[in-house]
Formats: sequence, structure tokens, C-alpha cells
Amino acid sequence: MVETNSGRKTGCGAGDVTGCGTTKETLWALVDENRAELLEICSSLIKIPSVHPGQMEAIVDFVCAYLADAGIQYEVVRAPDNTPSIIASVGEKGGKVGIFNGHNDVVPVGDLGRWDFSPYCGTITEGQILGRGTSDMKCGVGMILFIAKKISQENLELKGELRLHCS
Repeated sequence: MVETNSGRKTGCGAGDVTGCGTTKETLWALVDENRAELLEICSSLIKIPSVHPGQMEAIVDFVCAYLADAGIQYEVVRAPDNTPSIIASVGEKGGKVGIFNGHNDVVPVGDLGRWDFSPYCGTITEGQILGRGTSDMKCGVGMILFIAKKISQENLELKGELRLHCS
């Protein structure tokens, strides 16, 4: 039995990379309980212009600061063309490995006159978040960061390691 920081108890056993049959349910509960925080991280990522090449440093800095704030160690590695990628992990080495992979770069916005809203507004409405990269894939990266942070903050025990790769 594992007790999380929030007092939630989870029973552990064989199964997924988490090693806890109820960890999936625990994470979904954390999503429900912290919905505003998850939406805010997604919105914040969308608000940062990150057209590749040339505009990646601000979003790399943001992601690194988010990971550091969550107590998650990370490394920034660069391709020969200087394109940055962030590598981090939570859990214990030596067991199963799960990988969350995502990218923060977006294509240019094109003709601003064709947009009904600012491409980097990150506006949260009742049913959606607006902005460039919302579905490909800044909200996906936001979820990756959020889940890693919650695993770290709640001291959820993993049966292995969850690796994060964000380029």
C-alpha cells in the first residue's frame, strides 16, 4: 500500500510500468482534481512562440523551469544543427521503461488575417484551448509535464522508469 502526499492510498502489484494497479486511477483522479493546473500549463506552452528553427530557446527555458520546480532532474541535449531536446525521467532505473515523447516546435502562423484569434493567445474557453500547437502537440507536452510532476510530488512508486523526451 502506498500513501500519496494527498493522503490517497494505492495498492501495488504486478502490472504496468507503475507497478501499482491503481496508479492509473490515481493519476486520473489527480487530473480531475488539478484540471485548472493542467489547462494552465497547456495554455502557457501555447503562449510561447516556438517556430523551428530559431525560436526554441524560450520554450526550452520554460520546460526546464517547470521540471526543476517539480524537483525533476533534466538534461538539454542538442542535435548538430543546435536543435534542443530535453530529457528527464521519474522513477527508478533498472525496471520497466515507459517513454513519453513530444515536441514543442510549431510551423509558422502564416497570414494572420486568416486567424480568428491570436495564434499565441492560449485562451482557455469552456470547450477548448485556442492557439498554434494546441493539438500538435503543446497540450500533449503539457500533459507529459503535468503527469511527471504529479508522480514526483505525490511520491507515486513506479516499477521502473518513466522517461520524458521533449524537443
